[in-house]
Amino acid sequence: MTNDEVNLSFSDTNIKLANAINLTNKMGKLRIGKANELITTSSYSDTDIGLIRQTALISVSFSKRFRMDRLPETLTNLDMAVSYLSILLPVDRNSNYNFNVSMINGGFTYPTNGSVVLMNQSATDLYSRLIKKYSGTVGKGTGSKVQLVGTYITVGFK
Repeated sequence: MTNDEVNLSFSDTNIKLANAINLTNKMGKLRIGKANELITTSSYSDTDIGLIRQTALISVSFSKRFRMDRLPETLTNLDMAVSYLSILLPVDRNSNYNFNVSMINGGFTYPTNGSVVLMNQSATDLYSRLIKKYSGTVGKGTGSKVQLVGTYITVGFK
């Protein structure tokens, strides 16, 4: 698929390869094998993404499952808005990117083997238990950027 906009509801969809795709998925299952550029909104849906080669803008809410297999070296930007979901982002030996995570009512976990370095952790005084921000690097960190904003979420690197 190339440069397409797709709207799905109550479906079980498998897209093996997409160059640039804008996809909305509601109440179904979605599997994307590989995509160069991805814009997706998913609600009440299980979503599996194999590989994003360049950029992605992802919005996920009220879903039981969201899985991403790899964040390759070619990834330049991953922007995610997530609500009511636990999400694990992959870290492998070739991963190098900077990350920013902001959340309301959530938790953050990362491996302690040195592959993820937390540079900054903050919370606002008034809502220190509610609003949390984390930033750091995965691997050596590069110009690649992963940004995640969410409410009622648990975010982790695996």
